[in-house]
Amino acid sequence: MSKEFRVRNEAIRLDADKASPTHGADEIRGIGGKKWSYASECYSAEDLILLSGSDAEALDPAVTNVTGGVVRLVTGNADGTVAADGSAFNIGAVQLDATVGVTVMEAKIRIATAITTVSVFVGLTDSPSLEEPFTNATDTISLVAADAVGFHFDSAATTKEWWMAAVDTGTADTGNAALGVAPVADTWQVLRLEVGPLGNDARFYIDGAYVGQLIAAGVGPDVVLYPTILANSTTTTSKTVDVDWFRISGERA
Repeated sequence: MSKEFRVRNEAIRLDADKASPTHGADEIRGIGGKKWSYASECYSAEDLILLSGSDAEALDPAVTNVTGGVVRLVTGNADGTVAADGSAFNIGAVQLDATVGVTVMEAKIRIATAITTVSVFVGLTDSPSLEEPFTNATDTISLVAADAVGFHFDSAATTKEWWMAAVDTGTADTGNAALGVAPVADTWQVLRLEVGPLGNDARFYIDGAYVGQLIAAGVGPDVVLYPTILANSTTTTSKTVDVDWFRISGERA
């Protein structure tokens, strides 16, 4: 069984076993509007905006011939800063506005190396440049982006789990918190983010299970947001993150 999505003017199919177990493209919260979607099974990086830090070991994300194809992010090993060691991609051609219906981003990813000295972001942020929207040291989230929402993992946190985090015009959501699920080295997880029409209702799912919701500040409802996946080494050891597939969908006014 498979689901079909539109990418530009071509249809691609996403196998059901690659989709979230309890959610599909036709099960987006919200009413009215004409839905649109972008999906990639990571056979090609043609439509992606590729970003990497200044360190020679930090590579632009690229398709790797793992079974079925993955987009692989390889960080640098210089000094632990995103500017030097980060590796990321975004969909520059799909700039989202949370005021138009419900926006959904979903990705199947794994941290292929040890989950020490690494940080990962999967979500929506206001910058198309190489920037990690949040950092987390000893369970204190620091803001980098002015507007962003998504999953964040930082091994520098005391609670070494996926966190839900959001910031609206420089104000952190008061519900930013750990989600009770940790990444496991070399193990696939499906992360799903749903952002409500006003930007202040963000719901988080891991492997099809609801794990959290942010309903305070959320993210700015009138800000252009970029679907982004980012990896960074937080010290001097290179890290690898694989993306098996991802999709973004929403509603038109």
